[in-house]
Amino acid sequence: AWIELGYYYSRNKDYVQAADYFEKGLAVDPDNVECLTLYAQNLDFADKKTEAITAYKNAMEKNPEEKAIPFNLGLLLNKQANSLEDPAAKKAKMEEAIIYFKKTYDLDPDLKETYDILSTLLLQLERYEEAEEILNEGIQRFPDSASMWQNLSFLHAKMGNRAKAEEYYEKSKQLRDQ
Repeated sequence: AWIELGYYYSRNKDYVQAADYFEKGLAVDPDNVECLTLYAQNLDFADKKTEAITAYKNAMEKNPEEKAIPFNLGLLLNKQANSLEDPAAKKAKMEEAIIYFKKTYDLDPDLKETYDILSTLLLQLERYEEAEEILNEGIQRFPDSASMWQNLSFLHAKMGNRAKAEEYYEKSKQLRDQ
């Protein structure tokens, strides 16, 4: 009953109330991974980020093969990183987000968004070789991805290879204009 009430409030965008009911559902069945995942999502939507991170990590422990959990956790950590002023704290959050996006990649190499976000994080941390590997693999899987070509352009610009940067930028522009 608690979970059904959680669904009801979540559908009606009352995420705080939904999270409360999902939490009550977990009190009855603490191993219900679906309820735990929904609890985490609603905490996230209710802007209770710290609690959402903890809930996502708990959900991952209970269901390590579910690709949505590390992806959502990576997104949440990336958002937190972008909101931080302190460079060391920002870097630490980005490193943690990378761990979860790599886990997502391992679980589902066909999820395009993982390549985009992971390569962006790696570029920001100046981990160029890793970013290039991810981008090359992503472009093999998704050759029509304008964002990946654009990231490859940024990578080559950072590495001082202007000709390739311009070539890949033009490719991304062509794909966006289609």
